[in-house]
Amino acid sequence: MKQSPIHDAQFKSNRSPANDAPQEDVIDLNTLVTTLWRGKWIIGLTTTLAILVGAFYAFVAAVPIYKSSAVVMLETEQASVIDLQSVVGGLAGDTAEVNSELEVLRSRGLMGKVVDRLDLVSDPEFNEDLVPASALEGVKQFLQSMLGANPDEEQVSEELAKQLTRDDVITELLKNVSVRNVPQSLVFEVTAETESARKSALIADTIVELYVLNQIEVKFDATEQATAW
Repeated sequence: MKQSPIHDAQFKSNRSPANDAPQEDVIDLNTLVTTLWRGKWIIGLTTTLAILVGAFYAFVAAVPIYKSSAVVMLETEQASVIDLQSVVGGLAGDTAEVNSELEVLRSRGLMGKVVDRLDLVSDPEFNEDLVPASALEGVKQFLQSMLGANPDEEQVSEELAKQLTRDDVITELLKNVSVRNVPQSLVFEVTAETESARKSALIADTIVELYVLNQIEVKFDATEQATAW
């Protein structure tokens, strides 16, 4: 028996997509606000703890770092004391010369002079041997001594120990110093970062000063040798 078109249309209208839409997609704002209000103490406590931890780290635990920069310019023209321009003339200022001078500014030899001039071996920021051992490290060393598990350390002379300490301080200084060539110029920028603003400025200025003195010494030695010849 055939259904009438009216019944068929009614059947289709009862199966409309609007009736099939899931009711779970509807957000009840009243329920959401009620849920948040019930957990207001937990939310407030969590926010307060986060603020306290951030404030403790910012004002107590974190160590401020100060940055200071000094600049020096590569001299490309220099008058000779004597008429030996080929021996003591200024640098050409090309890429090879600029890169060479960058390496001189970053060299361990120059940094060693800075360490000696400023006595950074006596500075706990650069000499970790001067930093007091933490409580955990003290307990570890105590247990090792009790158990006789101390590692066998090679006996070195006092002079060698001082040299090794100085090398470690130079390495630490290199980590805190950066040198760059200002683009499209013959200017070098030396930047030092330490826990003291005065110390950062002193280190940057000393590097530049000793670099200039080193260039003068090189020119003087070349002039002296040429004069003797």
